[in-house]
Amino acid sequence: MKNTMKKVLALMLALAAICSIAVMPSSAASVTLKKGHTYTVKIALYKSDKNEKSMAASSFKGTAMIKVNSKGKKTMYVYTKPMTYSGVTASLQEMKVETSSGGWQQAKVVKKDSDGNPSCFKFTLPHTKNYIKVKVNPHVEMMGNKYLDARIKVNWSSLTDTTK
Repeated sequence: MKNTMKKVLALMLALAAICSIAVMPSSAASVTLKKGHTYTVKIALYKSDKNEKSMAASSFKGTAMIKVNSKGKKTMYVYTKPMTYSGVTASLQEMKVETSSGGWQQAKVVKKDSDGNPSCFKFTLPHTKNYIKVKVNPHVEMMGNKYLDARIKVNWSSLTDTTK
């Protein structure tokens, strides 16, 4: 009886492990981005350690642009807007992106809204995996005016070539 229970338990654990592997998000390393092309892709801001949207998720407009120059350099443009949380309205002021070598690059503000807040950041796309590690700073004093760890979730299945 004990051996049968152990075998059943072992089988259930093995099945659970197989199921968890099957539902893990796959890497989009097979995504091909052609030189000289421009793309749009759906994105969202996620927590750094959970597969849940970040508290600052509403600051992303939901679509990013990727431009690939003639030498193959890939630049992502992320569009942002003011967000309101617990009665406080703020805009992302700074963003850092993890590089392919594990360091951090400061995303460049390329456009501001009429109030002077960033509305578009650009950075070199470090890879084509499903999540890009970022640090965002909305410059909100009550949150410590510091960088907060997060991830950009890229929906590669929504990738659209918009090259004209």
